[in-house]
Amino acid sequence: MSFINVNPEDEVIILAPYWVSYYDQIIFAQGKPVVIKAKLENDFKIKPEQLEAAIMKKTRLIIFNSPSNPTGWFMTGKKWRKLPGR
Repeated sequence: MSFINVNPEDEVIILAPYWVSYYDQIIFAQGKPVVIKAKLENDFKIKPEQLEAAIMKKTRLIIFNSPSNPTGWFMTGKKWRKLPGR
């Protein structure tokens, strides 16, 4: 297991819907949650453009849970490689 330090004002991106404790865990670590909302009409999957738009200079971490809970979707390797920074 590895740990990443989140400093005050560091941004942490989470995908919504997300596991109930993610938001509060970021606040507890003194980070700033940035929520990307996945929509029903896209099967609760985000688009690469959404992630790219959310990444800023203060982004420290992206919590990417695949298969995602509570929706159960997962991202294929092909789609993963399309995300910014891959």
